Amino acid sequence: MRTDPGGIALKRRPPHTGRALGLLAALGGLVFLYLLSVWLGSKEISFSAVWQVLLHDDGSADAVIIHSVRMPRTLLAVLVGAALGLAGTLMQALTRNPLADPGLLGVSAGAAFAIVFSITVLRFAWTRRAELLAGEGAAGE
Repeated sequence: MRTDPGGIALKRRPPHTGRALGLLAALGGLVFLYLLSVWLGSKEISFSAVWQVLLHDDGSADAVIIHSVRMPRTLLAVLVGAALGLAGTLMQALTRNPLADPGLLGVSAGAAFAIVFSITVLRFAWTRRAELLAGEGAAGE
């Protein structure tokens, strides 16, 4: 045990306790937000009904909405968020820059160039083609 200058014994906690508690809190928040996303939607379904459908699928209209619309929407949102987080982490690790962003590698400039080019030279209106071209410009940089 360590003692402070006053002679009072101080307990040391394990070195990774704070990180583990933060990870546990983040996971709990993710589960809470996942359930909230499954519960909320344009059709009002009570939380007890959502919980009942999650535990026992009864084939009702609410169950179809939850399983075919809300669950895939929420799962896709979690996966996209994880992919964006991983991409940002990789970019920061590879460049060894904790402030790295897509502009550092020219991704934003490539997308902007593709949009300006498509509107001015190719005479595209703002359509799905222009959005796809922006994605191509971002990927090509």
